[in-house]
Amino acid sequence: LTGFEPSNKIILSVARVVPQKNHRLTLEGFKLFVEKHPEYRLLAIGGGNLVEEMEAYAQELGVADKVRFMGYQKQMYPFFKLADFFVSTSLIEGFGTTHAEALIAGLFVGLTLVKERAVEGLRMVLSLHKALADVEADPFADPSEGANPPAQSLGL
Repeated sequence: LTGFEPSNKIILSVARVVPQKNHRLTLEGFKLFVEKHPEYRLLAIGGGNLVEEMEAYAQELGVADKVRFMGYQKQMYPFFKLADFFVSTSLIEGFGTTHAEALIAGLFVGLTLVKERAVEGLRMVLSLHKALADVEADPFADPSEGANPPAQSLGL
């Protein structure tokens, strides 16, 4: 379905690939994150006028082999089901339907909540690191084993 190895962990981004969704920051944050967590891959779902530009940017950053832009997908559930983490770097967001869908699917959700580019990038990286390294309980663990429920949201 993704073209990644079954052993890879998946960070999922679901958004139109347009300026306001800020995929450039997603890629920049992923580049920094994957340096310490090489088992992760980024799966970006959504069509838009910047897909080719973002694929080229992933190449420029040296992460193109770890990133897949899958275009518009009518059925999202299979992607939410195989993801380990959901990330959104939108500059402007209304209700955030995909954020709610990610939480319903039991994914940990990392969001950027500020507009300054440098701070935003730092917050994304910190959110990902916090989700995977600094949280006391494993956010991906089975809640029946006494861990935090997997449907959490982290907004720094």
